[in-house]
Amino acid sequence: MKEWLEQTYLIHVYQKVYGSLYEGYSSTDGNFFIVPVPGELKEEAYEQRSLAEFLRGAGMEQVGLPVFNQEGQLLSDYENRKVMCVHTVPHNGSMQQGLEMLASLHQLGAQYPYQPQYVSRYGEWKSLWEQKMDKWHELYEKQWSERPSSSYQRLVIETFPYIEGLTENAIQYLQETEQDWRYEEGDQGTVTFQRFQFDTFNQPLWPTEFVYDHRARDLAEGVRTILLQQGKDGLRAIRTLIGQYESVSQLSVFTWRMIYGRLLMPIHLFDRLEEVIIYEDKQNARLVHQFKELMQQQVQYESALKHFFHELGVDQKQLRIPIPHWLS
Repeated sequence: MKEWLEQTYLIHVYQKVYGSLYEGYSSTDGNFFIVPVPGELKEEAYEQRSLAEFLRGAGMEQVGLPVFNQEGQLLSDYENRKVMCVHTVPHNGSMQQGLEMLASLHQLGAQYPYQPQYVSRYGEWKSLWEQKMDKWHELYEKQWSERPSSSYQRLVIETFPYIEGLTENAIQYLQETEQDWRYEEGDQGTVTFQRFQFDTFNQPLWPTEFVYDHRARDLAEGVRTILLQQGKDGLRAIRTLIGQYESVSQLSVFTWRMIYGRLLMPIHLFDRLEEVIIYEDKQNARLVHQFKELMQQQVQYESALKHFFHELGVDQKQLRIPIPHWLS
């Protein structure tokens, strides 16, 4: 990779860098990493670079910046896949804790002067969720009409009606939330992550993960991870983390409802099903097993959602934040 990196990007690098998600090499002015790109739309890559350039220019040194190859392109072909070369610089760290940093990033990202087109998900959750459900419903009907021959096909047939029901409930909750007028300045679009986790800031901030969306996206996905791992027992830690965020930026009623609506959406189940499709031939047995374990965790996950607001010290009755009847 070292030789390919130097030839493709006309840079000089030294030794391999360890301790990162991606393979990289050091240079005199920072590190260069090769980061796989899930899609092939160059427009997405340019918008992600623009977001990264804005954040780094505003002082967020932890943000990685995509660099152009010798042909003036951001996407390159390496080992039969699309990649970006991302440059990172040493930084002094921050006195802020993880969720304080996230709140600061959201405040800064909201100042981005343009409305991205290709990486924006702001205001699009409903249509995206409906598209996802329709796609999987079509696959479900196809699998149902065929004689199930693999563990994956049986998995889709057995679980999809339940997942579809959860999705319909989440869409209905989101529709009602979008009619709630109790939003504030912090509810505008900002820089977020595809799937934020609370350890995200332990790494460089990879621009390939950037999407333009509501801040509730990151908060919900971070909370989701803890609830899946710990269930109701994780709510105390979540309360502390949300407290860190609110020490910088208070959450509006609208944001709380958006967080809850996204948690109702079984994104984690869809993500795992899509992994099963991508790696069906090579890792089918392992992924099917992991999906079944995830389904078993749903009981404690839904129990945590039932007690979510109470355990976090949010008076949902006074604030008129509804909880779906099937949870209460």
